[in-house]
Amino acid sequence: MKKKASKPNHRRTLPEPARVEGNPPIRLGIWAADGDNVHFLNPVLDLLPERYRIIRFSWNPRTSPQEMQKQVRQVDMAWFEWATGPVIPGSKLVQGIPSVCRLHRYEAYTGAPREVNWKNIDRLIFINSGVIGTFEQIHPDVLPGSCKTEVIPNGIALDAYPFRPDKKRTRDLAFLGRVHLIKNPMLLVQIIRKLIDLDSEYVLHIGGPIHHFEALQYIRYHAEQMGIQENIRIHGEIPKATVAEWLSGFTYLVSSSVIESQGVGVVEGMALGLRPVIHDFVGARTLFPADFIYNAIDEAVDQIHRGAFEPERYRKYVEERFALDTQVAKIIRLLDRLASEYYPERMAALLRPTVPSDLQITPGEVDAAMEEANALIQADDLQAASGLIERLPFDCLTPEQALAPRLLALQLALAASDITSALYHADAALDLAADEPLVRHLAGRALWSAGRYEAAVDALVYAAELLETAGQTGREPKLPADPASIYASAAEACEHIGHAGVALRFRAEAARYAPPNEVQPASVFA
Repeated sequence: MKKKASKPNHRRTLPEPARVEGNPPIRLGIWAADGDNVHFLNPVLDLLPERYRIIRFSWNPRTSPQEMQKQVRQVDMAWFEWATGPVIPGSKLVQGIPSVCRLHRYEAYTGAPREVNWKNIDRLIFINSGVIGTFEQIHPDVLPGSCKTEVIPNGIALDAYPFRPDKKRTRDLAFLGRVHLIKNPMLLVQIIRKLIDLDSEYVLHIGGPIHHFEALQYIRYHAEQMGIQENIRIHGEIPKATVAEWLSGFTYLVSSSVIESQGVGVVEGMALGLRPVIHDFVGARTLFPADFIYNAIDEAVDQIHRGAFEPERYRKYVEERFALDTQVAKIIRLLDRLASEYYPERMAALLRPTVPSDLQITPGEVDAAMEEANALIQADDLQAASGLIERLPFDCLTPEQALAPRLLALQLALAASDITSALYHADAALDLAADEPLVRHLAGRALWSAGRYEAAVDALVYAAELLETAGQTGREPKLPADPASIYASAAEACEHIGHAGVALRFRAEAARYAPPNEVQPASVFA
C-alpha cells in the first residue's frame, strides 16, 4: 500500500514555448456544454489576472474533430465547463497541455464521464464534496491517478447583494429557482399549509421560470384544494439584474430540491440576510450548518416559525465561504500551479510581479498572527482564531512562511467541520510538505470527512508508512507529529477496507507509543 509522494506530472509536458518579447500571457481556451453555457464561469473569467488571455470557443455536436483540433492548437491551456459535451472529444485532443474540467452536478448522473479520456485531464473540479461521492458511486475507477480532484464552490459577488443589518422579520417566504421537478417545489405547498395553521399571515413567493408545467399544476391544484391560494404567489422568472431587489423583501429562503450542486439561490438569499431553510440534499451538510437543514416538513416549519432569525450570521457565513473573490483565488491558484508544471520558466516570469507591495508580509507578522491565533484557541474562541488565520495573504507568503499557518487553518477547519476549507488547506499543505507524516495525516482526516474514503485511506496509510521508514531512510519528520494518533488512524482506515494484517501492524505501533493505560487518540472516523 506504500505510495510515493505526489510530484508534478511532467510526462505530458511539451517543450517550453519559444521566448516571445514581453512574456505573452497563457492562452486559456474555454469550451462549454449545454449550448455554450458559461453562466457560472463568466464571473470567474472576469476576475482572472492579465497573465491569462481568455479564448472562447463555440461547440455543438456537429463540431468536427478537425475543427476542434485547430482550436486546441491555438491555446496553451484548456478549460471544459460541464463534464459532458465538448470535454468528450476535447479530452482526446489536449494531450500535452494543462487541462481542467468542472463538473456541476447533473453530469455525474449521466454516462458522459465514461466517454471522457481522463488521462489527458489534469484536474476535475467539483462544486461540493457530496457530488464527488455520487460520481464515485456511479463511475467507480473512472479517474486515473493523474487526474486529481478539487472542491471549489461557486462564489457570488457580495457587492451585488447589499446587506441591511436592520432587516426585520416578516411572514414572507421566498423560493428562487426553476419550477422543475428536481427542485421539488411541490414540497413547499405542504410546508406553507402547516405554517398557515400556525399563522395565516405566512405567504410563499415562488420566483423562477416554469420548466415543468406538471409542478406548477400541482402547486395550483393543491393550493385550491386546501383553500390557500392567497398565500401562494407565482412571480414567474426573475431577471438576474433584479434578483437582489426581489429577494430583499422577504425573510426566509426555502429550498426544496431533491439534489443540488450548491444552491446558488440559497447563497444569494443568505447574503441579503434571509434565513435559509434547506432540504437535506446529498452534500448539503458539507456546505451549510446543520441548523439550516431539514429532513421532515415539521422540521422546516419549526425552523421558520420558532427558529432564530440572525441576518448578520447568514451574511457572514457567505462572506467567509462563498465570496466570489475567495473562490476565484482558489481557481487562480489551481491554474497557476498547473501552468507552472508545464511551462515553469514562462510562468516564473509571469508570476514575478504579482505580489502587490501593500500585501507583502514579514515573517515577524506571520509569527505574530500565529501567536494571537494560538491565544484565541487557548481561550476556546476557535472561530476567531480561524478568521484571523484565514485573513493571511497565503499567496504572498513564501513556502516556509505559509506551512505553519496552513496547518493551523486546516486543523481549525476540521474542528469546525468546515469540510470545504479543510480540503482547500489540505491540498495547499500537501503542495508545501507532501512527505511530512503530519500533513498526510491531516489531509486524510479532511478527505474522510468529505466522504472521499479511498483517497483518505491512501493518505492515512501513507502517513504511517512515512513514520515507519523514517529511521531506515534517515529522514526524520521536520514537523512534530503524534505517532500514536497517526498509527491508530492508519490502522482504523485499513480495518475499514478489510486489510486486517496491515491494520494489526499499525495497531502494534500505536500501542508502542500510547500504552493501554494511557488515553488513546480519538478516532478519525468518529
